[in-house]
Amino acid sequence: KFTDPFFLPNDYSLTSRDKAGNFTDSKQGSLLFKEFTTEHPNWKSNIEWRRPSSNHVLFTNNEISVSNVFQGEISNSYFISAIKSLSSMQSVIQDKFRTTTYNAIGYYEIVLFIDGQWQIVIVDDNIPYNKHKNNYAFAYSKDNSIWVMLLEKAWAKINGGYTNTIHGDCVDPLTALTSYASTTTELTDTDEHDLVKLYNQIQTAFANKSIITF
Repeated sequence: KFTDPFFLPNDYSLTSRDKAGNFTDSKQGSLLFKEFTTEHPNWKSNIEWRRPSSNHVLFTNNEISVSNVFQGEISNSYFISAIKSLSSMQSVIQDKFRTTTYNAIGYYEIVLFIDGQWQIVIVDDNIPYNKHKNNYAFAYSKDNSIWVMLLEKAWAKINGGYTNTIHGDCVDPLTALTSYASTTTELTDTDEHDLVKLYNQIQTAFANKSIITF
């Protein structure tokens, strides 16, 4: 079985710290860690790392369904939203996996657009598991497919740990998965003029077959 030496299945990878115990995000790391541990005070005893069994598959029937992507026990709804939006463009997600089927040794290559270029992100299939709830702790599918968990792990790896992925902007994972140009509209007021403007933007985006997240 392959174990990624650069993102080991331990508390450091979960809580976004380096080997010396320092937060990989020097500005927000401690705050994100505090938020996670406050929401999950028993995380140390509940969460362990487990590999999927041989009855799992990468994609069920080689398909992706938006209704089979679920957020777990970490506040990364922006990431889940991006994944759900892209699920309607099945090939966009499938093409990110250079390892195209379940791998018995647990080795996967995922291609992401990072710092302006496509890069291969290597991950193993050690996934955080909540033994108290008897389910994988974070993003998951209700069938036996593992692509959602692996994609979330790749996102956690390039961000320095799982807790570093708490909160964010949908634009970031969308860019990492597509390299497409993007724009963000923030609705700061709810007067009629702003709502009409937003409605027109959404209509234009639909007409252009753009990817839209909320």
